[in-house]
Amino acid sequence: MYTFERMMKQPPILKWFTNIQATEPLCKGLNFDAFLIKPVQRIPRYKLFIDRLVKCTPENDIDFPKLPLALEKCDQIANIINQAKEKQIQQENMSKTAARLDCGTELLMVPGRSFVKDSQIDKITRKSKKQPRCLFLFTDVLMVATPTIKEKHTVQVKFQLKGSEVKDLPDDTEKGFSNLFQFLSYPKSLELSASSKEEKAEWIRLLQFHIQEANKSIGGEKIKIIPIFEPDSKVKKCPLCDEKFTAIFRRHHCRQCRRVVCGNCTKHKRKLPSQSSGERKKRVCDDCWKHDENWTPEGISHSQNPLSPRDNSSSDEDS
Repeated sequence: MYTFERMMKQPPILKWFTNIQATEPLCKGLNFDAFLIKPVQRIPRYKLFIDRLVKCTPENDIDFPKLPLALEKCDQIANIINQAKEKQIQQENMSKTAARLDCGTELLMVPGRSFVKDSQIDKITRKSKKQPRCLFLFTDVLMVATPTIKEKHTVQVKFQLKGSEVKDLPDDTEKGFSNLFQFLSYPKSLELSASSKEEKAEWIRLLQFHIQEANKSIGGEKIKIIPIFEPDSKVKKCPLCDEKFTAIFRRHHCRQCRRVVCGNCTKHKRKLPSQSSGERKKRVCDDCWKHDENWTPEGISHSQNPLSPRDNSSSDEDS
């Protein structure tokens, strides 16, 4: 049907089909869509007819034992048709979504993947600013794209749902942010602001459901959830050297533990597991440098984050 709909948008083909519909007696005035649906419509009619026969046929009739079997067969066929129809709708939705996304070399159409939901939402940065983003949720991954005026959105990052978490957050009245929730995953975690309470509840519900379903799948390594960056405004002094921050004595972020520390305590750099092969080494604090690249300080909770988490964008290398 998706292919047929695209063909009907071409004027020569549409004119040809319209002429046949008007001039061919066999068409009886019905369009092509009506003929496609007719075989599917017959099955429910058969089911209703046999169901009526079961109610009207005496139990001692010679044909009565066959009627329940026929009704069961109709049920089975109807279920098969419904499943095929649902699969077709999912494939059409995936095709339409793929046409809207620029995934680079990433393959979007993979077996078992279905499109679930998309909408524009605000990402909250660690500097307490809103950045518009488009979320595309599939049954196994979440893709975050930048909204553009072009037909296609450019995908910035893809998250595997398996092992990820989603958390509800209270409104931040001080900053004026409402309908907040966290998506905690790898290679980064996000704090998001939905357009309404209903939209927030819907995103949390869908994410939780599909994360649970993804966790049931066999295979694949369990991801290490990356903490969200600690916001600048929450930290008045360096937790390592205890020096107070000023306009000159600046704040910096450790890229491993995501804490706010001073420049003197973040002179080391290393490659982190969340980085791609072509990226430069990232700034890490003295605490993290004493341990391996997978270490995280105790006291950083993902469920009740004491750091009042903010966005963990990998930009601003020197901040």
